[in-house]
Amino acid sequence: MQALALAPGEKWNTHGRNWMSAAELYDRAVERIRQRPYLLIIDEADRLRLDCFEIMRDFWDDARLPMSWWEMKS
Repeated sequence: MQALALAPGEKWNTHGRNWMSAAELYDRAVERIRQRPYLLIIDEADRLRLDCFEIMRDFWDDARLPMSWWEMKS
């Protein structure tokens, strides 16, 4: 989420004067996705935790972020 929300070289401050909450970070990510189209490719999706899947679904719902899921089969 940080890679989508922050400009190159920008840091996410979680305390201090320029504190940014996770909700603000998410809102910025949604805005950037809407402004510039991305395709998110997720490799080995079977290893993601449930909360990560929820965030990905939220990105789809809020920003219509296209995604491609890959899972390795043995």
